[in-house]
Amino acid sequence: MTDEKKIDWRQNLKKQRIRLCAKCNEFSMCHYYRTVCLKCNSKYTQEYVKRNREKKRLWNREYFKRHPKYVYKKTVQWRANHKTAYKSYQLVQTAIRNGSLQKQVCVNCDEIKVQAHHENYNKPLDVTWLCHNHHMQHHYMIERSKNP
Repeated sequence: MTDEKKIDWRQNLKKQRIRLCAKCNEFSMCHYYRTVCLKCNSKYTQEYVKRNREKKRLWNREYFKRHPKYVYKKTVQWRANHKTAYKSYQLVQTAIRNGSLQKQVCVNCDEIKVQAHHENYNKPLDVTWLCHNHHMQHHYMIERSKNP
């Protein structure tokens, strides 16, 4: 570890303080200037995003347009870490292009704009067609069942 990194680490440690959270009134780690703990701040952020979904999406689009190298870097990292998922995605896209696989409507709401969901990446063409909202709900339920 270089001396610069050691100094940065120490400065970050000084900025992190155990303080009384202004929301939950418990002593916990508060980062930088915040008066709320990380748990309360995370909860607030999630609620804010729910209330201002379109505003957040617009901000994300603008951010990613301004930082294409960041998007590319994250995409390359995801593909390297999820090789079977990426390969399955490619096979589905190829099958749709050559006509051997047809998109269906969402199994929950009959939406036409759908995404392919894989229950098992080892069976790449065995997909369930879900709209974006139901796809996100499905993944949320999967994560929730893993971490109750």
